Parts: sequence; C-alpha cells; structure tokens
Amino acid sequence: MESSTGYRVRVAKEGGLPIRGSIQEQPASVALIVHLDQPIRFSILHTNDLHSCFEGLGPDAYFSPNPEKKDPIRGHYARLGALIRKTRTERESRGEAVFLVDGGDAEFGSLFHLLGPRSDHPDMPEYRFFHDLGYDLLGVGNHFFESGSDGLLTVWKKVDAQKLRLPFLLSNAVFLDPSGVVAHRFKPPPQPPGTTGFHRLMIREATIAGQTIRIGWMGLIGPYGAKVCLANRSGLSFIGFDDITGRERSGALHDHARELVRELREVHRADMIVAIFHGGHPEDRALAMAVPGIDVIIAGHTHAPYAETHGKTVIS
Repeated sequence: MESSTGYRVRVAKEGGLPIRGSIQEQPASVALIVHLDQPIRFSILHTNDLHSCFEGLGPDAYFSPNPEKKDPIRGHYARLGALIRKTRTERESRGEAVFLVDGGDAEFGSLFHLLGPRSDHPDMPEYRFFHDLGYDLLGVGNHFFESGSDGLLTVWKKVDAQKLRLPFLLSNAVFLDPSGVVAHRFKPPPQPPGTTGFHRLMIREATIAGQTIRIGWMGLIGPYGAKVCLANRSGLSFIGFDDITGRERSGALHDHARELVRELREVHRADMIVAIFHGGHPEDRALAMAVPGIDVIIAGHTHAPYAETHGKTVIS
C-alpha cells in the first residue's frame, strides 16, 4: 500500500529461529513529513533470536542447501544466508534500497554459543555471520550479556582482531562503569554507516532516482529483556527497568523513546523513524501506542513471526 506522500516500505522478516521457505513480506503504509515526486521503495530485511542455531533443528543427514527441497530441517544459517543474499539482490535489481538488520539475541541456544566467549577458539561465529552477510544495523538482546564481563571481553577482542563490521544500536543504556566492554566501545556521533561498536542513534538514507529520505534508527531493550539479563550484565542498566527494586518501568521507556523521536526528527532531520526493539508482545504494541512517532518497530525476544499495524506504526 502507498501513502499519500508517495512512500512505500516493505518489511520482510525471518522470525525466531531461521525458517525454511520464502521471506515473509508485509507491505505497509506509513505517513511521512516529506512529499515526493514518486514513490521511494525500500525494504527492511530482518532477523531476530537466531540463538546460535547454525545447523537448524532436525536430523543433519537430511539437510539440503537447496531451499526448494522439502527436507525436515527447520532453519540453518547457510540456507538463511542464501535466502538473504537472493532477496537483497532481487530487490536491489528492481531499484529498491535494502536495509538488513537483526533484532537481538543472536547468541546462546546451541553448543556453538560456547565458541565465541572461549579464548582458545579464534572466532565468534554468530558475529562472523553478521559480518559476512553485511548487516546494516544490529540490536542488542538479553542474551548478549550471557557470557558475563569476561566472556564479552574475549568476544570483542576477537571482533577487534578480525576487524568485523558490527554496528550495534543501543539507545536506552545507562553506563555505570565507563570502562565496561560496551561503554568503552560506544561511538560518539556522527559515525560513518557500518562503524563497528555501539551507537545511540543512527541516520541512514535511501536514495532512488535522485530522491532521498532520511531514516532515523534507535535500538531499545524492553523492560522484561532488561530484567532477565540483570544477573549477567554489569556496569550498565537500562531505562525501562529499575535494577534496585526489580520493577519494570514501561512509562520511563516510553518517555525516553518519545525524546529520541523528537531528537531524530528535529536535530537529525529524520523523515521516518525505525526502532529495533528487543521486546516482543505485548511490549511492542504498548510502545507503538505510547510513541506514535515511531513508524516501524522491528521486534524480537518472543520468538514469534508476525506483522501488524497499530495506528500508523508497523510492527514486525
């Protein structure tokens, strides 16, 4: 569907574990503050909660790399990677801009998750996947902190040594220890697209046929996600959860998101706003209703594939 401003967005998703079959597409109308001579079509391809499931789920002997084969394997990173490359190439060949993002929790869920935090193994395979596929932006989930401070430090030594391209978005973090792994790698704006590290906000542009729109991005962890990683994270907290009382503070998160929207619109001149939000149902719906200035919410955490619209906000 097309808005009166001549803008069209397609949100394509692989939700939860990577699945067999075609990427699901949800065309949606979003109102913009700009008026265009003709539609600017771009796609957001996104994954979430991959949880180190490189081999998928099912008997290995039956796996086929051909996505058209009806084998019983659910998932597999090789299959997902091929599908992402195919979809991105097809859409770019039609003149669309394509953004590839992840909604968080790539880590922890199979024995592969043991490799990254270990100092006796050279790689972090989950992040190598993001680098090789050329992800544009990455959300942070609660399992990001699962290996503790020592494990995180080991992972990021590998990232630095291998010069992996990992642009993480983290907009509701409060740093209590400036020497922590995340705080130490937080990048002050402005930064070129794709800069490895952690960013508070990001602006990306889509230009088609000489017309450009500015897309403002934020990355949020929901109150429940902040709650369940409390025991594993140190040196930072999240707006939306009170570490002292153990209470979820959705209102504080919504207030903060509204301020981020204002900043993206007024300071960074964003034409539309996308939130990568590691907090699924019902937190994503509550965010959409409380902060209507967000145009698209890329949700994760609850492992459920869905696409819906609340007001003018698309959730996927």
